[in-house]
Amino acid sequence: MHTRLQGRIANPTFDRLDFALIIFGELGIIEDPEIPEVERRARIKQLKRLCQYSRNFELHLIREFHSAFLTGVERSGTWDIDVNELAAQILFAPRPPVQLAQVGPPPLSLNVQPPIP
Repeated sequence: MHTRLQGRIANPTFDRLDFALIIFGELGIIEDPEIPEVERRARIKQLKRLCQYSRNFELHLIREFHSAFLTGVERSGTWDIDVNELAAQILFAPRPPVQLAQVGPPPLSLNVQPPIP
């Protein structure tokens, strides 16, 4: 997919693509007249899913989901992939809570009074 960016990004790798470039690459494939109709329809459906999921999930998860979709197609030899199972495994899987790094001193409690000089 990313090889069809036709020089718009130097040495593209899938993990470096932003959302717009993923969509751009897919559209380049979809508009190719040599692409079979079943593939064209499957890619359009996948683009719709990516757009919908992009509203709620981080780019690295969208990228991972799309990569798993394409890998599944390649391995199975069919465009009939269980995208719900992929979404459950990648997008909706429970994740440990992210602990934010503390910057600066801890916040003061409202009950703490400064020392009287």
